[in-house]
Amino acid sequence: MCCSAVFNKIIWRVYLTMKRKGIMALITVLVLSALPMTVFARSRRQIREENDQGRIKNEDQFYATAGIAFSQAVTFELPDDASGIEVLTTGPLSASELSIDSSGLITGVPSAPAVIEARIRYRFIPDVATPSDANLTTEKRIRISVSDNVPAGKYIIRYVNLQNETIQIDSGNMPASETWYDLQLTSAQAAGYVVSPNQEYSGNNFKYGEVSKVLIGGNYNSYIIKCVRVSSNTGRSSGGGSSGSSGGGATSYNPPVRQGWIYDGSGWYYYSGTSRSTLKKGWHLDSQDGFWYYLATDTGKMFEGWHDISGKWYYFNPYTPFPTWELGSDNEWHYKHIQGSRPLGSMFKAEKTPDGYSVDENGAYIPN
Repeated sequence: MCCSAVFNKIIWRVYLTMKRKGIMALITVLVLSALPMTVFARSRRQIREENDQGRIKNEDQFYATAGIAFSQAVTFELPDDASGIEVLTTGPLSASELSIDSSGLITGVPSAPAVIEARIRYRFIPDVATPSDANLTTEKRIRISVSDNVPAGKYIIRYVNLQNETIQIDSGNMPASETWYDLQLTSAQAAGYVVSPNQEYSGNNFKYGEVSKVLIGGNYNSYIIKCVRVSSNTGRSSGGGSSGSSGGGATSYNPPVRQGWIYDGSGWYYYSGTSRSTLKKGWHLDSQDGFWYYLATDTGKMFEGWHDISGKWYYFNPYTPFPTWELGSDNEWHYKHIQGSRPLGSMFKAEKTPDGYSVDENGAYIPN
């Protein structure tokens, strides 16, 4: 009790001395003058803290469909003393078809499934501008998952080349009932391409023809249509390996005429007709190399190896070691007579096949 009383007396004497000398007034003035700076500093600190929280809490995840127009605004949580935001990172996102504007709106039409990730730099616009406002910038992560999932009530048709690159996309609202939709390649990227007859769909929902069609409606709302480049007038690379390759490096280009060979990644076909969309089927005598070929009557695909045609066996060359055609300076394909090499798919006749069997002058197998 004695020590406590002594301590209290000491504190009281110190207070009276400070009051008598005006020290308390000085402390009061200093506290009051520092208060606005403290409030201002706290406000700026709060902004920075909320910015830092935004890096963690405010990471946006979006979902988009390839071929369908996308429009979504990035969300920003504003501090109390901010009136808005300004996006500093504008333009295309990660070299995609999507772009963002200064308000944070992302728009565009993604062409293929992908995951698009980007860091968006932005700044808060405070209610009262200060010289340091320009430095109050931060980042936000966004992630856009683009898939083939078609939204309810929509259809999408994606046209792809042999490298599985998208060359055109058609999309729209689903019809009230099932309807046949014409497949027409009209985009600049699809120039020189035609719809391949070799698709993964059955005759119930895909029809190949001069104008190929797919069924839209009901459960049919998404297609991936394979397309191939047409070659020049009867031009093709017939050599340079097995039937699984395009051979001697044939260069494809938009043909000046309406007939010719074409390779779709799985085999060779021959197109003819006024619109170059009709497949030739059955026997074909090539006007340039003088060889006979046979094109399947159901698919139009060129035969290779042994085949039974109308009860007779024929042999069609399945391999050639050297290119037998070349593209000339006139942009026409010319047959090269190379000794020991013959065009891929050409029929053997009046000779022995590589496996030792004889065929007559019409190419039919001669029984022993």
